[in-house]
Amino acid sequence: MQISGQMKTICPPDFLLNVLRDPNAMRQLLPAGSRLDQSGDGTYPFTMTKSVGPIRLTLPGTLTLTPQGEGFNHLMTVRASHMIAGKVSLDLHIDITQAEGQTRITYQGELDATGLAGRILNEHRARANGVLKASMIRLKMHAERQFAKSGATA
Repeated sequence: MQISGQMKTICPPDFLLNVLRDPNAMRQLLPAGSRLDQSGDGTYPFTMTKSVGPIRLTLPGTLTLTPQGEGFNHLMTVRASHMIAGKVSLDLHIDITQAEGQTRITYQGELDATGLAGRILNEHRARANGVLKASMIRLKMHAERQFAKSGATA
């Protein structure tokens, strides 16, 4: 399934990139009740819990941010699996650019799931892009609050 979107923020690209590497900020991407830590090798082990109707899924996995090319662009890779819930795989290219005093975040990628997670994702396919966009907006708002607290100017 293709996932894509874009948004603008007042945060400069270097500030936004630092926020993306902060486990407290990255928690904004996960549903409430989920857990995310940072390991020494730059990966973020997580446990995501999501209820869909009467079913409650708990998926352990790993999130990785890898620089891509020049500038502030990154590849976010998410891999999660559970014996019953199945496997979830997300490769999301995040492009961060600055123009006219604003930072633009553009993301696009591929989301794939098997097992119970795949069946649920297939049933709620239309909502998947909206769920990711809501997560990215929470991350953006967190970054903007941190930027305002820092007293820095764009």
